[in-house]
Amino acid sequence: MVVDLAPRQFAVVQVWDAGEGEPDGCVAAWGVVYEDGRTQVSSADGVSRFVLGSPERATWWFGRAEGVTARIVWLAGPDRVVTA
Repeated sequence: MVVDLAPRQFAVVQVWDAGEGEPDGCVAAWGVVYEDGRTQVSSADGVSRFVLGSPERATWWFGRAEGVTARIVWLAGPDRVVTA
């Protein structure tokens, strides 16, 4: 039951051109999305927090700077749960 009800976790990764066509990037935020689609996102520096309608909205927030794109990277699924 716990695995079935657990929210999915993801990172928001920003990517930009570091020069000479070489990409660079960073984890800009961490988020969770619940079964109903409600999404909570916290910036990696802990300064900003958002409640959004979907994880994809986070890519808009973190991809607004010129030359920066943002994408969602999902963390491992519930089949990797370890119990203590």
